[in-house]
Amino acid sequence: MLVRNLVLIAAASAAAVLAAPIDMPPHVGSGDPGTNPTNTSVLPDTRNMTLQSILSNVQIALAYNISTFADALSQDADLLDDFTDVSGSTTIFVPTDEAVVEFSLTRPLEAGRLLNNAAALRRFLLYHAVRYGIIVPQTMPTGRYFYKTASGGEYVRAQVDHNTTDLVSGNFTQTTTTLGLGFGFEARIVATLPSLNGIVHVIDAVLMQPMSLTTTLEYLGLVGVAGLIEGTNLTRSFNALRNVTFNLAVSMFVATSIATGTPPLNPGVESAVVDLHLASGRRSSDSIAQLTLPGQAGSISSTGLPGETIDVAASPLGIIYLTGKGNPTRVPVTDSDIVFVGGIMHLIDGVLVPSNDTLAAVSGNTTITPKF
Repeated sequence: MLVRNLVLIAAASAAAVLAAPIDMPPHVGSGDPGTNPTNTSVLPDTRNMTLQSILSNVQIALAYNISTFADALSQDADLLDDFTDVSGSTTIFVPTDEAVVEFSLTRPLEAGRLLNNAAALRRFLLYHAVRYGIIVPQTMPTGRYFYKTASGGEYVRAQVDHNTTDLVSGNFTQTTTTLGLGFGFEARIVATLPSLNGIVHVIDAVLMQPMSLTTTLEYLGLVGVAGLIEGTNLTRSFNALRNVTFNLAVSMFVATSIATGTPPLNPGVESAVVDLHLASGRRSSDSIAQLTLPGQAGSISSTGLPGETIDVAASPLGIIYLTGKGNPTRVPVTDSDIVFVGGIMHLIDGVLVPSNDTLAAVSGNTTITPKF
């Protein structure tokens, strides 16, 4: 089902912020073999330690294979303080040593850039922290969550799933939490260390920071769509967007000519069609689905094209459909909640078309200025 139990949470959401101390054991593995030390009794009780002391503890770093990340933190005397806050509610995601090696081998250019740029390295490390929110997946409903990281406005997506198995002695629930951008580069929580002022989650991959819109499209294999945006001369504007939702028509670069009946597209029509696929605010698929409930608007009015709206509908099976004023049929959402540096992207199987009045206004190569 495409419409899941998704929840968009602010950094200080009540669902994510718990008061310390955390009611859980000091060393929690994912349930998979080898994800946490076999003998945790020899390790200090992290519930009596601060985040700073956990990350600087050599014994813990060796036991959980997180020495590389801990060493990176130690290179900046103020960085550990930046990871935490006075409220005592910080979550830190710490990749294993194996994850760091894998990152260096598979993305050598980026790894080299971080090593040679102190500011970029600091931002990269801070992306692995969420201030003002202790994230405890075991206590959260199954669903999708978005967290603002400490790196300066960049978000990370978390998918929480609970799998309950019937055992002779009772039910056993295993929680799987996957972090990432919604496409590749995913990391799983493999162990958890609660502390006095937050929580540390050991993860099996390095978190990748959100990328620009056009770079994200290229990673998704949608080079043609990226080329269409570049062809509208809006690449710089689109890559500079912040806090927006982009409803991406996967077949846009092919279908726009057919949908608008003007092959080949002139620049004015092309720009108008692309702008219609923008909406202000970070709108998760759940928040869009909420618009279809009784008493709700049923449409997105804050599009990038002045005077145009996008109607929203849902099928009995939970599939979300979007419709522009000029669309003869509804366009289904096929994938959702892909994070890029400017906001959230949803993939749709078709093209949203502006009204005939708007198309007529721009058919003479006149470009309408987007709202944002």
